[in-house]
Amino acid sequence: MLRQKRRWISLALVFFLTAGLAGGCLAEGGAGSVDTGSAGSASAGEPVSSAEESSEAPAEAAPVAVLSVEYPVDRIGSQAGKAIRETARRFGVRTAADLLDPGSNSLYSPISLFYALAAVEEGAGGETREQMRTFLGADGVEDFAAQCGKLFRYLSTEVEDKEYQYTLRLANSLWMRKDLQFGAEYMEDVRKNLYASLYLADFASPATAREIGRWIADNTGGLLAYEDELPADTILDIINTIWVKGSWTDSFREEATADAPFIRADGSSVEVPFMHRYERGAEAYGGENFIRAELGIYGIGKMVFVLPNEGVSLAELLSDEAALEEALHGGTEQFVNIQWSVPRFKNKSKMDLMPYLKGNIPDAFDPAADFSRIYPEAYISGVRQNACISWDEKGVEAAAYTEIMMEKASMSMEGELEFRLDRPFLYALETSEGLDLFIGTCCDPA
Repeated sequence: MLRQKRRWISLALVFFLTAGLAGGCLAEGGAGSVDTGSAGSASAGEPVSSAEESSEAPAEAAPVAVLSVEYPVDRIGSQAGKAIRETARRFGVRTAADLLDPGSNSLYSPISLFYALAAVEEGAGGETREQMRTFLGADGVEDFAAQCGKLFRYLSTEVEDKEYQYTLRLANSLWMRKDLQFGAEYMEDVRKNLYASLYLADFASPATAREIGRWIADNTGGLLAYEDELPADTILDIINTIWVKGSWTDSFREEATADAPFIRADGSSVEVPFMHRYERGAEAYGGENFIRAELGIYGIGKMVFVLPNEGVSLAELLSDEAALEEALHGGTEQFVNIQWSVPRFKNKSKMDLMPYLKGNIPDAFDPAADFSRIYPEAYISGVRQNACISWDEKGVEAAAYTEIMMEKASMSMEGELEFRLDRPFLYALETSEGLDLFIGTCCDPA
């Protein structure tokens, strides 16, 4: 029998202060905001001990501290409505038609981008929110964030068994600059609806990128490393990961694998290992420009292969959303016997998604963007995705992470101000939430 992991992990650590995010932590700087600067410090994933618990001198503050770890791995009893499933699917087809490069090995995870953007949309307002909802296709989905949560639970699954092992793991995380105040309601909503783990971070420290890399590796089965630079001006880093691993429902025999030529688009060829299998009574779909067939993946779903007809290029299948929709989901069904010849394959990709998204949701990248639920002056400063995939005789494994970086807009200036303290003045030393620790006057600095 298969053993289904049936657990929910929600670790709310000491950093929630006394009331916790669910109770709506308030900062002196304003209602509904969380003072991240007053939380303790720890390495990512580790709880913090009070300095009173040790006689040793307190260590130097670590660059990352944990607020909350959220990790659902059970989809039993979870239901995702048709509206959210169709929204996510259509988003995938539409964006893939725009982003995939028909002239090279390109790879993109639309569901990873979908969830990263959903986490941002939850904190948007005004025209910024309207643009994001239209781009995501969320206008027809009531309570979008909650529905995303249902889809998240529905998709997430992990089974460990001697004979069968399969994983579909999604994860979200928010890495927040520790000296700023972020919206308490927003953080609670993404934690509750999108299962986002929350971390405090010092983006000026190189160690923060290492901790983010550790989190990404842990949630992608070690397939992806974090090799990107993290701008020191970042105030919020939103990351989604997805990791899929499963066996073919009917595996290929390794002894049947043999080298054969693969013909490139330019007519040249290369010898690669081809896996072979014969399947009786299989479903296939034919269209004007393609033939499509599927291989089942145990516990996960299927791998769909679309072969353009002779004389038809991949560019034609990717020419627009309708063409890709037809290739992936259309065609005339037929039952046939299939002699499979599938090349072993491994690919990694990196995408800078900022130019594409800037053309679709421009307000989100404007320093005047409305992300008031997150932080009053926040705007998106970068979006990137790394992904990898491989398959062989046994099965398929793939992973991706999408990262959305946000910065704080500089104050708009009207004229110039020379701030010269050359006469008696008042001063105060305050915490980040505006609590005065010292107040004084300077009448003679000599």
